[in-house]
Amino acid sequence: MRAAIVGLLGFLVTTLAAGVAGANDEVSGTRSERLKETAHEIRAVLGRGEAALTVRRTVHNGGERHDQAIFHIQLPERAVAAGLRTRGILRGRPHWFAGELMEAETAAARYQELTGIGGYYPKDPALLSWRSQTHLALQVFPVAPATDKMIEYTLVMPMSYEDGQYVLRLPRIGTNELPATATVVPADPRDQVFVGEEPVGSGARVRLDAEEVVLGLARTKAARIDGALAVVPVSDERRLVHVDIDAAAKLSRVPSNARIVVAIDASRSMSDGATKAGVQAARAYLASFADRGAKVEVLTYDRKVHARHGRFVDVPRALADLAAFEPAIGNGSNADAALEHAARLFASDARGKPHRVVLVTDARAKEALMPLRLRAIAARTGAIVHVADVFSDRDALVRDDEHAWAEVARRTGGLAWSAGISGDPESAELRGLYEEWARPVRIDALKVIAPALEHEFDGGVPE
Repeated sequence: MRAAIVGLLGFLVTTLAAGVAGANDEVSGTRSERLKETAHEIRAVLGRGEAALTVRRTVHNGGERHDQAIFHIQLPERAVAAGLRTRGILRGRPHWFAGELMEAETAAARYQELTGIGGYYPKDPALLSWRSQTHLALQVFPVAPATDKMIEYTLVMPMSYEDGQYVLRLPRIGTNELPATATVVPADPRDQVFVGEEPVGSGARVRLDAEEVVLGLARTKAARIDGALAVVPVSDERRLVHVDIDAAAKLSRVPSNARIVVAIDASRSMSDGATKAGVQAARAYLASFADRGAKVEVLTYDRKVHARHGRFVDVPRALADLAAFEPAIGNGSNADAALEHAARLFASDARGKPHRVVLVTDARAKEALMPLRLRAIAARTGAIVHVADVFSDRDALVRDDEHAWAEVARRTGGLAWSAGISGDPESAELRGLYEEWARPVRIDALKVIAPALEHEFDGGVPE
């Protein structure tokens, strides 16, 4: 493909040729070594998915003759040149002349003509051409003796979405002698700009002399999940389709002032160590609520329900008690009775508060206790109910959609889990692992449906 931008005094030509090796730009004069670059400024406007880099460069001709300035420009990866202007004189005043698109061969021939061939000698032509996907060549003529010449081109770059921010990664830009300096602004003034991990104000200046400079943009009042679908026809039967899904860096928060019931199966049917592991998992889970004003009751159940405190108590007290708690093992496994006990607790001391239940079980309940009955009782609690099989040989937390009682949990907004715990339950690592019981931290089984395309896109969104 070949295209070009040409104006009265400026051109942008697109051609593919051999690239020039080297990570840095090169600037030189055709007739003299005394033509030098004196300024390299970039205005980086960060948008929600795309950045526009307006690059303004100035050269000074210290020689005695009119000269041509030649720039070999190394582009950041995936950057596209989208505009060219040169500053000249119109009616005796400085004026920016913009380019327009035209065929490459025509633009090249026009530049040759405008620089003196054929007796036609207007002022200030410029030619910008692709030499490879990452290499531009820019020619500017004439640069008068003892004067400055200013040229401006625009680069457009896609931004990636990482951890709730739109991110632009820039390599070192400029020549060995003169790295570029960028002024960074958000396209929407309400958004927050970052340099690395540090928030900065609009108009912050960044010297692009490091191996990599990371610029970020965080949206104001961003949706927890957002996205876009692009469809570009490439023939009568084919379309190029691209889907972007943006998820917030933090999808939710641990609720404040929650009322929590942890119910642990203490029946003989539990595997060796599973009941103790359930206690340890409860400690890791409750640690997420320690500073959120929550209150908790801990139940164990066999044929009967055994309340550890008889009422809701502060989380630190419950954690201290669980640290030394060794449940007694009994016959039976009345999980329905445990859920009914939780419903009564919530009715007495939880109005207007978030309700949570974690039910640790091996799902080996009596035959009459079918998931349908459990679903009805779980719904009466008004709580988000998580159901978990717990083991003690490793640290793990994996959703288990095949669990016999998975539907019991899902009808309340919760999930069934296969959970393992072998380390210190109140360590930062395990608290982070079990935080997923306290709040959503990922989106699973994401599906984008585009009816007009008769197509579905399946995929997961990472944490």
